[in-house]
Amino acid sequence: MKILKLSLFIISILLSSCSREIMIPISTCETQIENINPNHPQAAEFQALLDKYVAKGFPGITMVVQTPENGKWIGSSGVSRIETQEPMKNCNVYHSASVAKTYHAVAAMTLVEEGKLDLDKTIDTYLPSWICDDLANKNTATVRQLMSHTSGIPDFIEDIDHVLDYFNDLMGTFTTEEYLDYVCGDEALFTPGEKVTYSNTNTVLLALIMDEIAGSHADVISEKIINKLGLKQTFYKNETGYPAPEGAVNTYVDFREDGKMINSTEIERNFAQMNIGHDGMMASTHDYFLFLQALFSGELVSESSLEQMTDVTSYPASLITGEGLGLEITKTALNDLTRIGHNGGSLGASNNVFYYVEKDTYIVICSNFGDFLNGPLTELTWSALIGNRNTLQGEVELLLFGEE
Repeated sequence: MKILKLSLFIISILLSSCSREIMIPISTCETQIENINPNHPQAAEFQALLDKYVAKGFPGITMVVQTPENGKWIGSSGVSRIETQEPMKNCNVYHSASVAKTYHAVAAMTLVEEGKLDLDKTIDTYLPSWICDDLANKNTATVRQLMSHTSGIPDFIEDIDHVLDYFNDLMGTFTTEEYLDYVCGDEALFTPGEKVTYSNTNTVLLALIMDEIAGSHADVISEKIINKLGLKQTFYKNETGYPAPEGAVNTYVDFREDGKMINSTEIERNFAQMNIGHDGMMASTHDYFLFLQALFSGELVSESSLEQMTDVTSYPASLITGEGLGLEITKTALNDLTRIGHNGGSLGASNNVFYYVEKDTYIVICSNFGDFLNGPLTELTWSALIGNRNTLQGEVELLLFGEE
């Protein structure tokens, strides 16, 4: 999900009556993580930063940093469960939120390489017949434009009717068809390819296209990514234990925007189960790192595919960010480095999963705080996209790269 710009006052009223503390037990995890530098020269500084942001109010955080010079560091701070104060471990599993979009884009590119999917064909070539005829740009937007958010198709997540229906019953269920009904009949945001506007509907449609081509997009993700890389702490629809696998964190959200955490675990797991394409993955911070590293090292797609995925379509210059195919591509404000990957925020997750091209460096940060709604902590997560020095990611960037 992305942060809603509208209707937060209405949402807060609805939440005041439907929020409740949910006690869901979590199981422990014990996984050996390889190739850690036990003598990393910045280990104490990294750990101090994690502790600093937990002190600011984050329930728990795990971070992986890898550089060519000093290798890999991983550390955690805070708790995986506030109710019992279970310490966060490096192996704990977080909800992906929109980081899932990159997994779906990679899966789609494997189908392109197999000759089963053409990025430049219009989406009606592949979509199932039950998709409404009046879906905006259905007959003109291409698969590539879905993946780059240049389709002009409206976002069902930010449709006001959906907002009210969802937040009025956070444990309600929606089918994919019901989700799309919120935008069926709506006017296109723009002519396909004219500009870029982020829309969760795009990757929902991409998942449906993969279902038509391969039988199940989840099977493609399992086979081409999870099983291929041997990821033991990554889960989507097929993996044992989903959506509450061993080591899954409890999740929390500041519903009333007052800094007080409410348990959103059951809500987040329900959301994961009923959504495809734009959300629904789960993984440890280290597995998110392994996935991104495999993408940029050529283990998942060809060099040609990666070039297409990293071909940026820019937002207005003031936002200093753009979209590739399933990838966010930004420039850090403090040192003008190219940052490629994805962030994700939901009612139970706050993630930044990025590769810094010029430095051949990875920074992956996950928290069990949901930053979908505005609030004091949200400013410490989303502003990281523009390199703010007052965010955890921004401070890590300063430690690693300085101000160039």
